[in-house]
Amino acid sequence: MNAEQWNALYPVGTLVFAYPGCRPEDGTGTHLVTRTRTAAQLSASGDPVVWVEGEGAYIALTHVDPVSEEVWAEALAAEMATEQAATCPTNPPGHDWGNGLACRWCQATRTPAEAILSGLASRRGGDETSAQKLVDALTAEATAATYRAAADLVARYGAGSVEQGLCRDIATQLRRRAAESGADQPDTLPAWLNQRFDPRGPDWDQLDEDDRSYWEHQARAVRRAVARGGFKDGAAS
Repeated sequence: MNAEQWNALYPVGTLVFAYPGCRPEDGTGTHLVTRTRTAAQLSASGDPVVWVEGEGAYIALTHVDPVSEEVWAEALAAEMATEQAATCPTNPPGHDWGNGLACRWCQATRTPAEAILSGLASRRGGDETSAQKLVDALTAEATAATYRAAADLVARYGAGSVEQGLCRDIATQLRRRAAESGADQPDTLPAWLNQRFDPRGPDWDQLDEDDRSYWEHQARAVRRAVARGGFKDGAAS
């Protein structure tokens, strides 16, 4: 099936099984229960391909199977049940964090940063090194926000008082520390996420308004996850 034929039959958002590596009849590989997020198009090599949710690279149409909503839902439920079957080290494969900070089966705990790292790195197309860079960037942003909030508080406290000059100097120093963190620069998180998880897709400057809105939404979701110390159960990847 070529790209034109595919697009005539299957709109963006079609429920599919996708195989980034080999198809199941050809061997063991990754099986994605997902949906399309672009129309089909020709790759640089001339093959018809499509992008799906949860995978950064495009996948050949020969490795993407449209399925009914019932079949898709059953497969997704089975996948979630498998993911939720994890238990403690005494019964591998490991702790069952449930996207939280405490294991559901023992007294083990982890830090919010470790939860964010795990959540990002486990997303298909992600890795721990890149996740760590993202957490570091978000930490710097949170630090800058704290400095700015403290500066505003000091400035308000000193307004109209005999200590106004001193408070103004302190507020200026706090705002300088915020600027030094780099978080006052234009927000680049949406563009970073686009490049990291869709490396073969268009550059940020070439994205249309809908695609930019998608990545801006993902950036807000990541920040909310950082604020609450982990991803919600059942969150979409």
